[in-house]
Amino acid sequence: MEAHNNIHLQIVTLHRFTNKTQTEIANDLNTTQSTVSRAIKKYEETGDAKTDYKNCGRKPLFSDRDHRQMRLLVERNPRSTAAELKDDMGAVGPKGDCCLRTFQKALKSADALVLNRPTQMENAAEIDLNVSSKNAADRLYGRENRSKSNSDF
Repeated sequence: MEAHNNIHLQIVTLHRFTNKTQTEIANDLNTTQSTVSRAIKKYEETGDAKTDYKNCGRKPLFSDRDHRQMRLLVERNPRSTAAELKDDMGAVGPKGDCCLRTFQKALKSADALVLNRPTQMENAAEIDLNVSSKNAADRLYGRENRSKSNSDF
């Protein structure tokens, strides 16, 4: 917001104290002529060079309270998927009605993501501790032992 107020103040100052045209002011400040025109018009109407950009833009879907709730859900179930967490959040309130991608972005902005979740191979290796990680991957992806099939030929 201060950047907008700063540029508008510069525009009004140049307009009042120089004999430059709107296009020249726009070129000097690296902005558009329409921005210069709006700033000058607002100054002439209100006598103020400040902008009203404080509450513009799309309102956030999730509040700080929702972000805290997300972090709590992840702490309770660190192995849950985003879809499961979204469903759990929907049980708490209407915020679960958003799309999955929006919810994933909200999880990321809430610092609720657990990046060190075990991979599928680690899960398969945990199931049978006597299996090497290569054999666990073969079992996980349904691959047969290739050495046996090659010796058959």
